[in-house]
Amino acid sequence: IDDKGNPQNLSEGEAVRDLLLSKNEQVIDFAKKHPTLLKPFSVSSKARDPKSGTKDMVYYSYETERGFQLVYPEAFLSNGTRKQYQIYSLIFSRPKGSTIFIDEIDNGFHPKLLRALIEEMQKEGYQLIFTSHDTNLLDDLRPDQIFFTYWKDGVSTIRRLDSIYPRIREINSIENMYLRGAFDQNG
Repeated sequence: IDDKGNPQNLSEGEAVRDLLLSKNEQVIDFAKKHPTLLKPFSVSSKARDPKSGTKDMVYYSYETERGFQLVYPEAFLSNGTRKQYQIYSLIFSRPKGSTIFIDEIDNGFHPKLLRALIEEMQKEGYQLIFTSHDTNLLDDLRPDQIFFTYWKDGVSTIRRLDSIYPRIREINSIENMYLRGAFDQNG
């Protein structure tokens, strides 16, 4: 959501490039504080041949421990690394305390990095609302933070886990229950 309250879709294109460039210093500072989460790449942009009409290219550069500067075109990096930089740039473009919606947050992320991202963003004061296919996350969240969406007769219903099972905290593994289908009949 932008400064005027309008939803933003930052999945691709110029908006993402501009966001990466504008928030790069904040992402680098965060990466230096959390080296296990993110490599401190510097993001830059270089115009392609203006005659061809193609857009700017994005480059990621990184200084090795021996002082060598490595520069990669964006296409050479993994989807996960690019997505991490996009998500952190998006988050740091919003004031602390903001609510950020991310569809399929787990795509391209290693499960440990995803857990760390969620934990760090909670510490930083952001509220993340996301969809995920990573069932491992179910045991990392409180029952009041987990919602299920059910589809029946053309109508979607959203239910919070602790409203389905009020005493869920006494159960050892929400993930195992989910994988066994324990929540399927509650739509």
